[in-house]
Amino acid sequence: MHELNISAKELLERYSEYQKGEPGWVELAELFDKDAAEYSGEIYNGKFNLWSFNAASLVAVLDFEVQEDFSTTTSLQNWLTLEAVLQGSSEVHVGNQPLVNHGMPRLYITSHGENCSKKRVHRKGDKLRCIGMWISPVLLQERFGLDVTGIGDEIQQLLSNSGSDAIVFPLTQDVRTVCNDIVCMPYDGRLAEQYLKAKFTELLCCVTNLVNSPLERRIEKLSLSRGKSMAITKTVQALESSRFLSMSLGEIATELGFCQSTLSSAFKDGFGMKLSEYLLQRRMHTAKQQLKAGGMSVLEVALSVGYDNQSSFGRAYRQFFGRTPREDFPQGG
Repeated sequence: MHELNISAKELLERYSEYQKGEPGWVELAELFDKDAAEYSGEIYNGKFNLWSFNAASLVAVLDFEVQEDFSTTTSLQNWLTLEAVLQGSSEVHVGNQPLVNHGMPRLYITSHGENCSKKRVHRKGDKLRCIGMWISPVLLQERFGLDVTGIGDEIQQLLSNSGSDAIVFPLTQDVRTVCNDIVCMPYDGRLAEQYLKAKFTELLCCVTNLVNSPLERRIEKLSLSRGKSMAITKTVQALESSRFLSMSLGEIATELGFCQSTLSSAFKDGFGMKLSEYLLQRRMHTAKQQLKAGGMSVLEVALSVGYDNQSSFGRAYRQFFGRTPREDFPQGG
């Protein structure tokens, strides 16, 4: 497999040196030597462009078909990444945490703490269209008014960049529309620069509004049928309760008055993820909060989020976060 490894700092420096104030975006392969230039055309066929929103951010626009297996690994530290997958499969590893979307559109918001790397694996034949952005959490809060006091604990922890974590959001129609506008940008030169500034500002406004919105409002923006919207809303609300986190998928569906296939279909169409994935995400983030709060043993936390024993919970936790449950106990606890 072809591999490209680079730090975010080095990539931003190469971009700045190559660009030298010129407007518009740059093809990834142009930032490397002739050997690396083979990525364009031979390794992938299509668009892999970079553009800098400002001195503290970098944007990637991917719209290509993979010709040969390859991977990109970027060393990230104290960055927040936003990634909207519009089409195709995307296998991403944040630290040791795998994020695989199985070809379903979705939005990732990921934090990168100390010594964190992000690896993306591309398989021959995959067709991928997505937008990725590295950005400072401070920029979202100060420039775009992201209200950290009014959002959930999970997102607050994400924005603190204290660790390497990810949350999956539904890809709302407004986010999808702006991203497609960016991928299909019709301009060059200075017009391209102004267009990209406007569109990425609009994208960050949409994402900030999405994060600030209560769950019910996010679901309203998905343009689903009334039945699927109601199914998602009731399920999301229920999974805020530890009582539902300890249930199986079938038990959750029965308790809420739906068949399991209906809920699964609604989540695929709305959230771009399987109901089982959403349940796992809720279990793991709830478990992490309980561990960090202290006062409960690992076994007690495991039982509260639906695991029969400490061993199976520990394996699931390590696979999801890339660390053991005990590593999330309070310092000195």
